[in-house]
Amino acid sequence: VDLTLVEGSGRKSRIIKEDVQSFVKARLASPQGNMGIPQIAEIDFSKFGSIETKPLNKIKRLTAQSMTRSWLNVPHVTQFDEANITELEAFRKANKESALAKGVKLTPLAFVVQAVVKALQAFPNFNASLDAKGENLIVKNYYNIGIAVDTPNGLVVPVIKNAEKKGLLDLARDMAELGNKARNKALTPGDMS
Repeated sequence: VDLTLVEGSGRKSRIIKEDVQSFVKARLASPQGNMGIPQIAEIDFSKFGSIETKPLNKIKRLTAQSMTRSWLNVPHVTQFDEANITELEAFRKANKESALAKGVKLTPLAFVVQAVVKALQAFPNFNASLDAKGENLIVKNYYNIGIAVDTPNGLVVPVIKNAEKKGLLDLARDMAELGNKARNKALTPGDMS
């Protein structure tokens, strides 16, 4: 807190603890309370597929502001869970040769992408963004999944478009093609959007 901006209410206009707390609360409640973080540019999500714009009620708007503030101010953690994929792996191995005959290497990642799409379909608010004003939820009716690819020039994240319309082999084929393009520096801006 820049104390030159805080008005003191103590004896002889001294700044007391409550003055600092009130200043912080007022700053966080103001639209400019972004703590120096640049505003997010407005994105036209409709250029990637069908969208719906749904107005947020006051509670959801305040929750979004609070969650954003928390995201910027609390340590991030990663959750690890164990999953038994014995049957999935047996299925993948049983179909490995037929996939290779079609020119596709079937990896576990294709199954993960398919599971992510199913989860997003079941919980559409996770496939959404706030509009630039923070007043509407933009629910995306398409499922474009970014896949991190390690290249000699660093990590890049090409995007599998309309993953919900693709089967396992199509997903595996797209991932292989995007991975090769990434490693050969042939990705276009469209591949990364």
